[in-house]
Amino acid sequence: MSKKILFIFGAGHGGINPANEKYVTAGKRSPKENGKTLLFEGENNRKNVALIVEGMLKAGHDAINIFDTWEDISLTERTRQINKLCKARNCVFISVHSDGAGNGRDWHSASGISTFKYTRCSKNSNSLAKWVHQELTCNFYGISKDRGIRSGNFHMLRETNCPAILLELGFHTNLEETKRMLTDEWRNKVVKSVVDGCSIYTNNL
Repeated sequence: MSKKILFIFGAGHGGINPANEKYVTAGKRSPKENGKTLLFEGENNRKNVALIVEGMLKAGHDAINIFDTWEDISLTERTRQINKLCKARNCVFISVHSDGAGNGRDWHSASGISTFKYTRCSKNSNSLAKWVHQELTCNFYGISKDRGIRSGNFHMLRETNCPAILLELGFHTNLEETKRMLTDEWRNKVVKSVVDGCSIYTNNL
């Protein structure tokens, strides 16, 4: 088994079906503004993941986007694919999401960034969460609320056979935050935070 870590990234939820240009996941989108949906969570985070993987490779890490498709792959199939890679490589998994609050139809005041780890996570998952969230906190200081490192019994954290965290990178139900989430400035901060956090994690193993 290779000692070098393979960082596996995946965007939560599906994307846009190229055949009909429709979003394939129910909900998981911003409320409408002037009759238009500003952000589809799965589609937006496919862009974030692509940029993160590019940044990771430039920094000398091994990194892949495991769900490089518009389809909304089931949770069990996602973890099956990840765990298959874990048998051959030393892996880490990071699931990239955005958060939501309220009824989904109206804009909500909740905002901020969270990092989730499994409720009974490994030492390495705890370390990964700590370093990545530290960098998110630094880069988004004064821009987005720090909602902290939190524990959750999520399938993608519980069922993966490697260190794993889930990132909630802003609220797509907050109008002002949604507008910021769609900017290059926001995306660049996301990339820098994740790449630097993963680098610190690797150097502290």
